[in-house]
Amino acid sequence: MFLAGHVLAGTPAQAKAAGNQQKAQAKSAEVARLKHDVAAEEDKGRQADQRLQEQDKAIADLQKQLNEVKAAPAAQARHP
Repeated sequence: MFLAGHVLAGTPAQAKAAGNQQKAQAKSAEVARLKHDVAAEEDKGRQADQRLQEQDKAIADLQKQLNEVKAAPAAQARHP
């Protein structure tokens, strides 16, 4: 039906169905956005985990070097 520039939805059931369709589309768009956000956060988490692993390795390497430096003078003192 058409009345003074407005399209009428028809029966109340049709209007409700159209409203439900719009709500479903909005929820679907929200779900898609949330999935994207979750994927982005998971990627950030993986990157942070990788950085922490690299830092742990660097710390272990530095500790090894420090122990070698500490051990060197003791070894030299025993064998002048």
